[in-house]
Amino acid sequence: MQLDRTFIGIRQRSALEVWDLTLLVIRRYFRPLCWLFLIGAIPWMILNHLMTMWMVSDDYFSDHVQWFYWINACLVVSQAQAGTFWIAHYLGQAMFNPNPQAMETVSAVRKSKHRFFFGWLHLVNRMVLPALGLVAILWFSEEDEVNALLAAFVLPMLVFIGLVVRARTPYLSEILLLEEAPRKSDSTRVQSYSSRSKNLLGAPGADFFVKFSLAAIVGVGLSLAIYESFCLLDSVLGLQSIASSNLNYIYWQFSLWIAAAIVAVNRFLSYIDLRIRTEGWAVRLRLMAEEKRMAAEA
Repeated sequence: MQLDRTFIGIRQRSALEVWDLTLLVIRRYFRPLCWLFLIGAIPWMILNHLMTMWMVSDDYFSDHVQWFYWINACLVVSQAQAGTFWIAHYLGQAMFNPNPQAMETVSAVRKSKHRFFFGWLHLVNRMVLPALGLVAILWFSEEDEVNALLAAFVLPMLVFIGLVVRARTPYLSEILLLEEAPRKSDSTRVQSYSSRSKNLLGAPGADFFVKFSLAAIVGVGLSLAIYESFCLLDSVLGLQSIASSNLNYIYWQFSLWIAAAIVAVNRFLSYIDLRIRTEGWAVRLRLMAEEKRMAAEA
């Protein structure tokens, strides 16, 4: 955002242009984004692995292998924003700092004054913990008919409810971590989280729907493409011959989360594009950037 060294032009973009910009940003900040991806995704991957690997064990493989892929996909869709909020905070800092550090993001998020409210909205309000609880029931239940009903109907319904909530407040991480909107506000100059979310999405209904749909389509396509790439690389290198268990199940987890991280970068850029469209943020950003540059020179 430094006016004499602008990396990205401040202007409105279409949905496809935002995706093109997503690839450019990932290439520019590839290493720190990888670190933040691992910090956010690895705990969820381990948890999902522990809760679903019984489905592909020798005793259950023939009847449950298809459920393993389906349930893990549902879990990652549910957990995606909870595991990638580090990326949103980092990119927010990168707008004005040419060389932000990944550990600075981790430290800042941990010290956030809204972290408990943030956790409640991500984990409970968006049905992440209820979905995990349902998968835990599948783990201990021995009734195949009940398990099939829970996995085929109840779990997707929980994920769908979470997606509806997410569609109403898609920029939760950006509003709480970057704008630091409070839970409640009595001041007319400071908007609360709920009012800020409502105002932010008040105008561009059709534009948001297009970006949301495109992100879903690209996310599914990326997941499958990355998974097939892992499997192809595995067959070329012969990794299965030296592994004690089938690696395809691990590849599936990584593929889902890599796609989720790419969508997270796109979501942040869509948030910036939305503010440019609705708030005249292009002018504001230029003034903020110039202010920071002059302060640094002084």
